[in-house]
Amino acid sequence: MQIAKIIIAKAFQLCYGEKMFQVFNQNYRKIIEKLPQNLTNNFVKAGVNFTLFIYWIIIVLGTFLMLN
Repeated sequence: MQIAKIIIAKAFQLCYGEKMFQVFNQNYRKIIEKLPQNLTNNFVKAGVNFTLFIYWIIIVLGTFLMLN
């Protein structure tokens, strides 16, 4: 009984691994094509946010300097 459970578990692992490999094979081109786009989008968003942050610091500092 114990051996049968082990064999069934191994077969399930092989089938699951095989299925995951098939899904990866079907989608890896899509993943590779989208990866640079996602990295570029994240880089652009970070750059825009940093630029806006610096812009607002200049505005706030200029406002306080003008008040003095």
